[in-house]
Amino acid sequence: MQEIQYEYECQTIHEAEKIVYDLAVNQVPQKEILKMKFIIKGTPYPLNPVKISKIKHKFENTENLDCKKRPEIAMLFKLFKKNTEFRDAVIKTELDPDFVKSIEKMYLESLGISTIATAWIDRLTQITLLVEQSINPDATEDDIGWDEIVGHYHDLAINYLKRVGSL
Repeated sequence: MQEIQYEYECQTIHEAEKIVYDLAVNQVPQKEILKMKFIIKGTPYPLNPVKISKIKHKFENTENLDCKKRPEIAMLFKLFKKNTEFRDAVIKTELDPDFVKSIEKMYLESLGISTIATAWIDRLTQITLLVEQSINPDATEDDIGWDEIVGHYHDLAINYLKRVGSL
């Protein structure tokens, strides 16, 4: 058995998850995998038993895709690479929308992009709007973009780190 490395620098979430999957398949105990540290572009990628289970499931399902579906996956990857929108990909390919959505997610993850549910984005926008309105009562939802959302949470994180003495 090869020596276990306890810290990994990765470029994408997919790369980190592939390492976790390979370790799990090679019978590395979950207890040992949980001790490992994965850093993706400078940001820690935390693991827990549920996440490891989901990673194993994801890769096992990907590896067991029906061979007849592989050309469709390649076709969808090409469409997404050309920035084709989800609904246009469904229309153009006439494939099941759930299948297209799963391949779109796979494509985005291969680029290191994680998807955020629309409901979370809406909630973040609402919270950020409340903060903006406490500063500027005339602020509207149209004034809220990613810069405001990210800035708000960045400021909260900095203030927290200052409060606990880590900054």
